[in-house]
Amino acid sequence: MINPWIKVLGAKNVLNAFEKRFGEYADNLEAAATAGALVLENAARDKAPYKTGTLKRSLTHETIEKSPDAAYVAVGTNLEYAAVQEFGGTIKSKSGYLVFQTEDGQWHSVPSVSVPARPYLRPALDENRGRIVDEVKRVLKGL
Repeated sequence: MINPWIKVLGAKNVLNAFEKRFGEYADNLEAAATAGALVLENAARDKAPYKTGTLKRSLTHETIEKSPDAAYVAVGTNLEYAAVQEFGGTIKSKSGYLVFQTEDGQWHSVPSVSVPARPYLRPALDENRGRIVDEVKRVLKGL
């Protein structure tokens, strides 16, 4: 008769080694995801609308979740106007009118302005998907 029970001597050492290896694996997944995110971040910087350079400088990445089997890294910015640049939108005055001067020196006072979409993040992702995947693969192969 075959005994269905298996006893592992030094099981605590095996479990500790497993936990250490899973932790290292999670760190490697995070490094791979970060490598891909950096490709996207740099491409988005190249495409971001430029007036003062603040939007370009504000682009960054952040790990939002990491586990032994997955890592998620977000690319973006915390600037309030970044979404309006990406998707377009209407900016309404909180106090009645928006007052601004155009490049030709004319002053305008309006209750709202429509800002056309000037996408930079989505095109950067669409155009660099292959490079992002290649960079993630490159880092993972080094494991």
